[in-house]
Amino acid sequence: MTRAAALLVLLLAPAAVADPLSDARTALAHFRREPSVARVQRAAIRAARIEPAEADSWRDRVNVAALLPELRLRAYHTLDRDESLGLEPGSPDRFDLDAGVGWIFEARAQWELSRLVWDPDEVNVGKEAAARGESRNDLVQAVTRLYFERRRRQVARLLRPPATAAEAAEAEIAIEEMTAALDGLTGGGYRAALGVSR
Repeated sequence: MTRAAALLVLLLAPAAVADPLSDARTALAHFRREPSVARVQRAAIRAARIEPAEADSWRDRVNVAALLPELRLRAYHTLDRDESLGLEPGSPDRFDLDAGVGWIFEARAQWELSRLVWDPDEVNVGKEAAARGESRNDLVQAVTRLYFERRRRQVARLLRPPATAAEAAEAEIAIEEMTAALDGLTGGGYRAALGVSR
């Protein structure tokens, strides 16, 4: 081989060698229509009913509750009985009986103004919000791990196709298992977003 031919082979060789980054991007492009990890995380948080806005609304309700009075209503029935005996000289003996029946209604409003400054329920709301925040973080981490493990398996299946039927079946089962887990964590939203029926 002449020197010019060897140089030509060297110049053309990189073009003939596959670009791993390009191959990876091509493989990832196959999954462009699948939901993003952020969308799956939000769906899981919604399904678990641990959205941050809910804890904020609890705090607001505790603050508003401090403005409202404690109301006490009472109604009771009365029976009055007055008896008198008149024994006055020069008048006939007289016995008077006066029976009165009545209703009494009471309404009382009482404000605890100290609750405007600090309400003991705020501590409970804060504890519950913190616990829900931890649960939310744990859920987001679990969903993120499953999502990207599933994606790694999908890309590996494209770039390194299984050599045997058993390997292909194992790869499909692993992906389907993660799909089912994500679907469960999102309350059925993952399969719906993929356009896959159950």
